[in-house]
Amino acid sequence: MNVVNLKIRLVLKMYIIYKFDKELRGILFEIISDVEVYLKTQISYSFSLKYGGMGYRNLDNYSNYGDSLRILKKMNDIAEKTIKI
Repeated sequence: MNVVNLKIRLVLKMYIIYKFDKELRGILFEIISDVEVYLKTQISYSFSLKYGGMGYRNLDNYSNYGDSLRILKKMNDIAEKTIKI
């Protein structure tokens, strides 16, 4: 085999590996996204069972007051913007 054929075969192998990697990333991203949604749902459900449906608005239900206040403010801002739309 000459050098040109070897280079072509190498490029083709690299392309096949690239395509495989791209497809694998897509599959893993879907799975990870599903797991993320499931975990968030379970955390929200457990929190709601313990503190009630509006318990997320009570700062006493959180261990870190500063972060909780910032997050609640951001959630309220988003809710207000959504209502205006």
